[in-house]
Amino acid sequence: MLHSLTKYFSKLFLMLVVLIGLAGAGMAVKSQATPDRVPPGKWTFSAGPYFGSDYESIPVDVFSVTTNAAKGLTVTSVGLHNKDTRDVTGVRMRWYLKDKDQNGRVLLEGETPLIEVSVSAGKGKILNYPVVSFAGIHKSLLKNGSLSGNFRIEIVVFEVRYADQTAWATGRISPLMFKKAAYSAGSTFGCQGQGCAYNGTPGVESYQCGSNVGTTCVPSTNGQACTESRCPKSGDDEFEIEAGGHS
Repeated sequence: MLHSLTKYFSKLFLMLVVLIGLAGAGMAVKSQATPDRVPPGKWTFSAGPYFGSDYESIPVDVFSVTTNAAKGLTVTSVGLHNKDTRDVTGVRMRWYLKDKDQNGRVLLEGETPLIEVSVSAGKGKILNYPVVSFAGIHKSLLKNGSLSGNFRIEIVVFEVRYADQTAWATGRISPLMFKKAAYSAGSTFGCQGQGCAYNGTPGVESYQCGSNVGTTCVPSTNGQACTESRCPKSGDDEFEIEAGGHS
């Protein structure tokens, strides 16, 4: 078990280094999100996988989230793990913008259209798709033209299409679920326990790794992109990351 999990983290780390390197260099795929400027003020922002109490029952898990500050803090790609025995041909995702200073109260939410993506049974894939831009959705949160607070986006798959023409969908996920942590101390092995945190304070304006239960953080060398990934629990099976993705 120790050897297997060590190999898993090594492979995942190498994959994330390449991924955030491309994002940091501005080589991400074309974006449908508006590349607005990030707002002025003293605030922080993070984005990562959904951690509601029901996440383990979802057949396609968003296991990583990459954001790019140069693109207006856009979620430029997500890692998908198909936990089902059927091949996936498409997904829809829902995002939630939370206020970390108010026990994770949901401030805004939205959905993607159905995205065509092929993920084999039991495999993973990095989906390059502009899910949501913080610069594009923050305007209703401004006070006197400035932004203040600590904000977080979490992303979850809520609809799946399969190659056998069947589908899976869940109802609207209750924001109350965000209050219950899906991870507990000691439930993961060798987990970094850090997440991506963008500090928007003038003069700082970069990603840093901060404390976050159940995730790992890999920022780009220039601090303008970062990938936050869910740590596997002890006993979780490894899965192969397939090449390719939507663009």
